[in-house]
Amino acid sequence: MKTDILKRLAESSNRESSHELQCRCFDAAEEISRMRCERETMQEAISAQAKRIDSLMVELNIARERSRGITRLEDAIKTTLDENGHLADGDNCTLIVLKRALRYEEISCP
Repeated sequence: MKTDILKRLAESSNRESSHELQCRCFDAAEEISRMRCERETMQEAISAQAKRIDSLMVELNIARERSRGITRLEDAIKTTLDENGHLADGDNCTLIVLKRALRYEEISCP
C-alpha cells in the first residue's frame, strides 16, 4: 500500500484538483506516520535484543572464567595426586576424596 500511495503522489499532475492532491498528501502523510511507528517499534526491538545479547555475553564470559578455574583446580589436584601418590594407602588415605572427585585411576589405593 505504501508504494502505491507514494507512487500516486509522485505521479500527480497539474490537472488534478487541489482536493485530489490534498487527499493524496493526507494518504501519504498517514503512510509516513505509520512507517515511522513501525521503524520505532523495530528500533526498540533491536535495542532490546542488543541488551539481551550483551547480557548473554556477560554470562558467557563468566561461564568461561569458571570453566578455566575448574580446569586449574583439576590440574592442581592431578599434580598433587601425582606427586603424593605414596600417601594414597586405602579407603582412609589422605587423598581419597580428591582421587574420587576426579575418578583418578593412576594412583591405586589398595
